[in-house]
Amino acid sequence: MTARELLEQSFRVAVQAADPMTIMRAHVPPPTSGRTLVVGAGKAAAAMAAAVESCWPPDAALEGLVITRYGHAVATRRIEVVEAAHPVPDPAGEAAAGRILEAVKGLSAGDRLLALISGGGSALLASPAQGISMEALRAITRDLLRCGASIQEINAVRKHLSAIQGGRLAAVCKRTLRKQVQPYVSYTARKAIVQEFTPSSEEQELSRLVADYLRRPNLQALPQSQRQLISLVLWKLLASSTHAI
Repeated sequence: MTARELLEQSFRVAVQAADPMTIMRAHVPPPTSGRTLVVGAGKAAAAMAAAVESCWPPDAALEGLVITRYGHAVATRRIEVVEAAHPVPDPAGEAAAGRILEAVKGLSAGDRLLALISGGGSALLASPAQGISMEALRAITRDLLRCGASIQEINAVRKHLSAIQGGRLAAVCKRTLRKQVQPYVSYTARKAIVQEFTPSSEEQELSRLVADYLRRPNLQALPQSQRQLISLVLWKLLASSTHAI
């Protein structure tokens, strides 16, 4: 065997070992009595969706939506595949990410969510946070790519500009409507306990500096529409602990 043949064989074995059809069967959970919703994003998202379908019982409910890069779609039967741009996001990714959020919000107790995320997912899940336009998100992504930022640095910025990344999808999943648990939880009246607090001159100065920072016109980390609310939250933290800031 020549060196070239050895390298080609090693490459094929490595690709086969990472094939979703090969590795996912052992990790797909069984169906539940409720709905099973599959969502996902990434260059391998469509292949992973097809792998889930291949080992899912034909008589069990299954639905979902995944986003993959243009040219990476594969045939699926029950999970919809949408193609979008990578690494610079586009309106197709924005629309699909919005649909994923809405679908997840429709889940209730007894339902199951399967999230299929692979490389490229942070660009394809393009749902800008409130106050951030798609054009602004695209421009920031281009600037980060041009300056040579690593993927870790790019994702650190993206999660602050996204309505779905940075744990926000998980937060949607964990929300439980009060009406869903009222048969099991007895809600009682809650009364606030208020204690008077007068900040020191140093704490007031720190509060002023934080507020000035949040008002900077070139601040990209926080949407303009959310800065006033975030300022109030930070001032509340300051009232409880100077170290919290």
